[in-house]
Amino acid sequence: MSVFVKVPISTAVTESNPDCQIKGYYEDDKLIIEIDTRSQNHHQRLGIGTKTQLYWGKESSLSVQELSALWWPIRYRIITREGYYVDSNENRKHFTTSASGIDARRHVSHVLMRAAVLLLVIAGMGYRSQAWLMEILFHVSTSKSSCALMGR
Repeated sequence: MSVFVKVPISTAVTESNPDCQIKGYYEDDKLIIEIDTRSQNHHQRLGIGTKTQLYWGKESSLSVQELSALWWPIRYRIITREGYYVDSNENRKHFTTSASGIDARRHVSHVLMRAAVLLLVIAGMGYRSQAWLMEILFHVSTSKSSCALMGR
């Protein structure tokens, strides 16, 4: 028999994306928070009129790490899609839906980057001990080189 328990969780990323569909579930010993950017008000985000036709391309997903004080690591699964519209000069303007509060290039949240910089600069920790501490305290898997990149 399966038991489902609903636990309200609020993070900086979920709070900064109120127009996205957000759902959570437990998978592979991780708490997955899925953020679907396809349901955003795209006309408002792009600053175009609502009569402008939007054309859609392929969809993709991105896994992003978050700080976790829970027993399980938190990972975001961001679902995005590519699109374009034609402006008044008949030029195609391409865009990709996105979520606020994440760094898609580094696959981490902005909160995680701030914590890494805090440990690196203010606490004066080295890369090796910072990577170890991030793993122990916040369930974030990093390497020495990625800690160095976050500090940039």
